[in-house]
Formats: sequence, C-alpha cells, structure tokens
Amino acid sequence: MMDVIDNDIKNKIYEIRGKQVMLDSDLARLYHCKNGTKEINQAVKNNINKFPERYSWILTDEEISDLRSKFLTTNISNMSRVNPRAFTEQGVAMLATIIKSDVAAQTSIQIMGAFAAIKPYDGNNIKNKIYEIRGKQVMLDSDLAMLYECKNGTKTINQATNRHLDRFPSDFCFQLTNDEYLFLRSQLGTLKERGSHVKYMPYVFTEQGVAMLATILRTDIAASMSIRIMRAFVAMRHYIGDNEYRISNIETRMIDYDNRINLLEESFNKFEENKNEIYFEGQIWDARSKILEIFSEAKGKLIIIDSYADYNILDIIKRLDIEVILITTDKLLTKEDINKYNKQYHNLKVIYNNTFHDRYFILDDTLVYHCGTSINRIGYKTFSITLLNDIDVINLLINCINEIQI
Repeated sequence: MMDVIDNDIKNKIYEIRGKQVMLDSDLARLYHCKNGTKEINQAVKNNINKFPERYSWILTDEEISDLRSKFLTTNISNMSRVNPRAFTEQGVAMLATIIKSDVAAQTSIQIMGAFAAIKPYDGNNIKNKIYEIRGKQVMLDSDLAMLYECKNGTKTINQATNRHLDRFPSDFCFQLTNDEYLFLRSQLGTLKERGSHVKYMPYVFTEQGVAMLATILRTDIAASMSIRIMRAFVAMRHYIGDNEYRISNIETRMIDYDNRINLLEESFNKFEENKNEIYFEGQIWDARSKILEIFSEAKGKLIIIDSYADYNILDIIKRLDIEVILITTDKLLTKEDINKYNKQYHNLKVIYNNTFHDRYFILDDTLVYHCGTSINRIGYKTFSITLLNDIDVINLLINCINEIQI
C-alpha cells in the first residue's frame, strides 16, 4: 500500500523555478483539510515568518500556464480567483508541524519518502544513527535530541512524548530492555553506560515515531531536520531489503567505495588509449564531437561546471535524455534563457555559483573530466580534456558540488 501511495504522491510533485514542489490543493486533499486550500493558506498566513520564498510562494500566471501545458494537470481551476501556492520539500515539512493533525503527521512521512525517491539524499551521518532493534529501524532519544538541538537533551524528547502518549503506540516508540541496551553497546561500542534498572533505559523511535515527534516539538530545526531523517530511513530501506538482513554503516561505505572503483576501472579500460586528449587551434568540430561523446556516456545525470557557459551548451545538452545540472555564473547565460529552454526540453537545472575556475564534467557522480577551456570556446585555442583518476580528488570535488546543491 505504501508504494501505491508514494507513487500517487510522486505524480503530484512538479518542478517549478528549478525546485521540486507540491501544490496547496494536493496537500489539502492529502491532509484531509475540511476547508481545502483555505485551511492551508490560513496556516501559512498565520505563520508567514516561517515560510520564506525558498519554502513557499504563490504561482504566477505564466507558471500556472506552463504547469498546465507540461503536466496536463486538472488540479488548477481556470475559475479560481487566487493563484495556487507551491511548497518545496522544506515548506511541506514546516506545514505539517503547523497543521497539527494526525493525518498530516502520517502523510508527511510518505511525502518525504516521495521527495527522496525523486531526489535521493545521502545522509550518511544520520544513517550512522539508525539501528535495528526488534526487527525495526529505530533512532535513540539521545541522537534525536542532538539532531533537533534540544537544550535539555533527552528530557525535552521524553517530556514531549509523555504529554502525547496517545500519539506514540509501541510501533512508533518503545523503551529498550537492559539486554537490548547491552547488546547495542556491545555492537557499537559508543553508547555510554546507564544504570541496570529499566527506568534508565533509553527510548527509541521508529520512522513513524520520528515524524510524529517533529510535529510535536514544533521547532524550525525539528521541521528541517526531519526531512533529512526521513531520507536516511528511505536510504536504509533500500540497503537492507525490507529488513531481511542488516548491513553495517562501514560495510555500506565500503560497498559504495568498491562500486566506484569498479566503475572507474571499467571506464579507464575503455578509454585507456584516449583518456587524455589534446586539441589544437582550429579543431572545432573534433573537439565538439568529443564533448558530445563524453556527455553521451552519462546514464542518468550529468553535471557541467563552466563559469562561461552560454547558449552553445543548450544546443549540446538538448540531445540528452538525462538530468543535466549546470553550475555557472549569470554572465553569459541568463535565467530568461534557461526558462525558454526548459519550456521545450525540461532536462536542465542551473545553479549560479562562482566557486569554480576550471571546467569539469561529472558523469553519474562517478567519472570526472577536466576540460581546459569553456565549451563556448572549444577548438579556438589549444586545450586538453583529461579523465581524472585520483579517487580522493574525485570524492572531494563531488562533495563540494553536493554542498552547493544542498
């Protein structure tokens, strides 16, 4: 049932202004709001300081028209006097904490899962804090208190839970037995000793319990952090295969590391004869063909870093049926250019950032090429294209890019 609901939610997530968003009308139906979007908009109005534009905004007439043409959605009425409001992932999480209903709390878990399925999140630091106990994936009260920055630590968590015991059945939250706690300590070696009496044992929260806790604490930090935690739970489910086996965090990192090495080795073997190439002045067509060849190797995602990218890059990537992320400055490629392009091809996300001097092409977060010139100048002067083979350098570059995207 969860997969059916998640797929239905994913169909209600649209890309507007380069962000994944949901409409107020869809959220009102999912949250069972009696007054429909009026209840949603009133909640935002009463807490407008908690909804900056990066969390929520009212669609323009052009955005509504574009949404209808791209997605053929029937959720936007032509007769509506008020334009619909869009909510980003952070906005949805914040809204769930304000509406304060059990339906909103439960549905927000599935919504976060749908967002994560569309745009996966790494979240290794949080995954390190997810353990398997009684066949369930759980988090300790002390770890949640730290992530939510509770001033009184676990006391804040326990007080919030005790005040709303009816919202925390045993499949949401339970207290560890002494044997369970000792076993956890023996496995992890990082937990502090507590007294042997059961009242000193920590509480643990399942995925549903974590989501419920965020709605009760009602803090900005809890709202935003719950997004990361939900993504980490989703990622863990992918790794453990419906709880059939347990993979430690070290094993998970090693598997990912080994996969990267295998992919790199395969690519190095494939390009062994021509992984480093130089192009001389006048070889415009040869250089352009090489760029297209490299881009075509990407299976699902291509990241292009080029501070001087212009309309020439649009002519190249329109041939690609994959996600393309361009990191550049706004010197030569304007937002108007991007909007016009995406109205037809819908595969480009642009991040304006002046951090990088060199040009790079990152394929599927695995292969990294260094290019000696901007794409709009290929073949005009002598330059080289190099496939990087230092895994540490590659990981540092990819981590830097991920921080920019977050």
